[in-house]
Amino acid sequence: MSNSVTINNIKDYGAVGNGSTDDTAAFTKAVASLPSGGILYLPIGTYLVTNLVLVKNNLTIRAEKGAKITSSIVPSASDVAIMKITGNNLVISDLEIAYTGIATAKLGGKARNGLQVHGNNIYIENVEVHNTTWAGIATGGVDTSNVTILNCNCHHNGMAGISTGNTADPKTSGYPTEINVLGGSYNSNGNPSFNTFDGYGMTLDVITAKVIGVTANYNFGRGIDSHYCLKSLQISNNYCEGNGLVTDGSKDTIGIQVTRTGRNVVISNNVVKDMKYLECVGILVGGDASYPTNGIGNVVITGNSIENIKNAGIFVRGYKTDRVVITDNILRDTLGLFVQPNTPADANAHIKNLLISNNINTNTGGDAYLQIGGQKNGDFITVTGNISDSLSLAFYTKHKGSFQIKDNKLLQPITLNCPASTGNVDGNLFELLNYTGSTGMILNEDYYKGSFRGNTILNSPGSGIEICNGTYDVANNTIINPSRSGSGRGNGILVIDGTPKITNNYISCTDGKMAVGVRIDVYNRGLLINGNTIEHSTDNTLGYRNTAGKIYAEYLVDPTMKQFQMGYTAAPTDKLGWKVGDLVYHKSPTTNVGWMCVSSASGSGTWANMTGKA
Repeated sequence: MSNSVTINNIKDYGAVGNGSTDDTAAFTKAVASLPSGGILYLPIGTYLVTNLVLVKNNLTIRAEKGAKITSSIVPSASDVAIMKITGNNLVISDLEIAYTGIATAKLGGKARNGLQVHGNNIYIENVEVHNTTWAGIATGGVDTSNVTILNCNCHHNGMAGISTGNTADPKTSGYPTEINVLGGSYNSNGNPSFNTFDGYGMTLDVITAKVIGVTANYNFGRGIDSHYCLKSLQISNNYCEGNGLVTDGSKDTIGIQVTRTGRNVVISNNVVKDMKYLECVGILVGGDASYPTNGIGNVVITGNSIENIKNAGIFVRGYKTDRVVITDNILRDTLGLFVQPNTPADANAHIKNLLISNNINTNTGGDAYLQIGGQKNGDFITVTGNISDSLSLAFYTKHKGSFQIKDNKLLQPITLNCPASTGNVDGNLFELLNYTGSTGMILNEDYYKGSFRGNTILNSPGSGIEICNGTYDVANNTIINPSRSGSGRGNGILVIDGTPKITNNYISCTDGKMAVGVRIDVYNRGLLINGNTIEHSTDNTLGYRNTAGKIYAEYLVDPTMKQFQMGYTAAPTDKLGWKVGDLVYHKSPTTNVGWMCVSSASGSGTWANMTGKA
């Protein structure tokens, strides 16, 4: 039994390879004469074809370096490939395909793919396709599975370097399975003079796919794109630079995009950079109300480096979008990270179960935003461990959800607009030295109900914490040097309204700019203030302005330790919940008059007028 493989040299079947003689018939004849498992060999030469259509199973096409297939024919209709192969167990390697015909629609050009394959178990390696008017490499739809495209080079094609699925033939239109693009370059695709579509490095409509280790640079619209991914998609270790060359604002110009439908998506360890126009976005993931069937779910965006993007570095757009993790990404010199619903604003326009963690978000040319907007009922949002200029979270009016914001480092206060929602803002660091706003953290009943614990607020321009309404647990926070603006109007903690619990906070102002440590403007029964420590270089450590003239003073307990017992100058009641033994610390005591709580066993407690005592 012989194990030899039949090899047919294309020139033995009449091919000339001079670039001017039509060699289409030679290809058809050579392939037809091959047995199953045979090899079609192309020696160096330029093989001119019209519309080459091959149907064969178990076929290998192997080319010598320098062998090229070209076509200048303008077909009678679009979607006619230069070389179309249908079959199972196909191998195509070391081949160059180029279009040399009319490349603009105005002059009568048609959309032509370079290499188009249909079938199962297809392997394409080291193939270069360029200057076609549509896709360099195209695959079939539902009739195609297990395609590997390895180290290919598709450039200067009219629509995309690679395009999969949704063929013009209704019998094969749909989504292929197991498309794997490994290595290679897909650069400078997109021909606006020919069509109105974006130019893609690749666009994948698939059941499952992987894109690993490719470069997709300087494409007219997008680098790597998927409109449909029904089961799984991995986009990892790719390099996308300078995409989004359109300048008129008519296109979505994006480095990496997964939209409409995407399930079990991983976008990891990619580099996306240098997109200089206003419409440009680094990574975009999100559902689309025009395609509502499946939505976006189980998405992980991790370990990516996104740099020098004119618009958002990461943008998650919500429509039937659920279970999204954005973690360990570095965003430099972008507008930041945005999560917001897509239109229309119906019940599906939001993101459920969102985790944003350990991202670095900076912008040397302005603010880097971390913005989550327009959320709906039942949403669960966690934002933790991030470094960012700012952070904001908003729920639609009359909608509520729950959230955790913890252990972040921010250069601006958090902006919350979460009516009736429940959440915790804990353990965050706010360095507000360069913040140009009027005050620090604002808490309001219209924003949320929950805790504000263990945070550190440094150099607030106004009050460190401003409580406008609601019931909050404000505890164990550290506030250093509030009222940085020097107006003397900022406080450590300002209570405008509400019934918060203000306990065990540490407030320190050694520059004399703070008005009072804790100021209460409006009395509400249930307000509790105790266990707080205040260091202040002026007299007005504690203030209460329920009526004119009722301001807190201090009583010097220990001149050496500069300890003061809290009291106030008007007849005290139990309204504010002071406890016996509450202490403040005064750096430069000059006033030691006021009232001191000596017993709070019942009623309003027992208070002693300490005027004149030292």
